[in-house]
Amino acid sequence: RNSPLACIEEAGGVPIYRGIIKDEVILLEQEIKKAIKEDKAEAVIISGGSSVGARDVTLEVLNGLGKPGVLIHGVSVKPGKPTILAIADNRPMFGLPGHPVSAMIIFDLFVRPLIIWLQEGEYSYNSTKEIEAELTCNMVSDSGREDYVRVFVYKEGEKFYADPILGKSGLISTMVRASGLIKIGLNIEGLEKGSKVMVKLF
Repeated sequence: RNSPLACIEEAGGVPIYRGIIKDEVILLEQEIKKAIKEDKAEAVIISGGSSVGARDVTLEVLNGLGKPGVLIHGVSVKPGKPTILAIADNRPMFGLPGHPVSAMIIFDLFVRPLIIWLQEGEYSYNSTKEIEAELTCNMVSDSGREDYVRVFVYKEGEKFYADPILGKSGLISTMVRASGLIKIGLNIEGLEKGSKVMVKLF
């Protein structure tokens, strides 16, 4: 469930894995072209290589594959800010963050709806996988971005509680322990202990 390949299959797509590629423009460009011409890929997903500030190989390659190229570099989402969204060779292309938690969140927000649309399906948010829970502690968040927080859900009596799991987005262990995610909205500066939150279950 936590790998891009598993997420693609879960959304109804057929993943074609082209292996680990060095952060070199020529090599990455070659593999993307092979994916398009040989594998007939309808979309391209690159995981990693999209860190902010460093020489960005993914950004350079996606901008060089054809117009319009990169449409978005950076989104107001935590974790997942250095995401790249592009269109090249008449195909949607995504540069997902290398950290597994960030990649999973960005996949759910942007890639999953596209895969369903490519299958001529109508994307609808599945609210049946949500439950209401009470937050067990205060949560701080910066205004101006959506914050997705991993939580462990447990039940006492008739109430569900959401206990935040703190840790960097590169720690896959935090996803293993988590029951789901809560979203702190774009213009909300945190949530107080005891707040009612909706948990999107995995």
